[in-house]
Amino acid sequence: MRKNAEAAQILYTIADLLEVQEVRWKPEAYRRAARSIENLAEDIAVLVNDHRVQEIPGVGEHIAEKINEFVRTGRLGYLEKLRKQTPIHIEEFSGIEGLGPKTLGRLYRELGVRTVEDLRNAAAAGKVRRLHGLGEKKEEQILSGIERLENRPLQRILLGHAAPI
Repeated sequence: MRKNAEAAQILYTIADLLEVQEVRWKPEAYRRAARSIENLAEDIAVLVNDHRVQEIPGVGEHIAEKINEFVRTGRLGYLEKLRKQTPIHIEEFSGIEGLGPKTLGRLYRELGVRTVEDLRNAAAAGKVRRLHGLGEKKEEQILSGIERLENRPLQRILLGHAAPI
């Protein structure tokens, strides 16, 4: 089932990169497919081998092709292409609360933000608050989110394991 989690994460990353690029509709399709894969009771590799990937809710022909490629090769050319087109280290930003792909795309286009360090520098210099629709509160939220990201424990545990503790 580890392949399911990896495949879902790849689809979420694709959705985020498409959203940064301001592509409409596709990001939600990738997220819908990723949620379905996360909730699968079956291993995605079995569905690929049985040619049943399109039976997954939200998975059409094009997303099925990408899932097949990933499961068979361990790589996905489309994701690599998107990463080259959008030179943002999107995974770095995932732990910053209140910072979604749309805002991140805007920060990239308007301020040249590519890394968390770029974002910290822009926010500390007061550049984020100058962007229409963001402001001082968002800038403070970003700075505190970066601080929490850097101070979080390195290891994460599942809620089911943490709850009894």
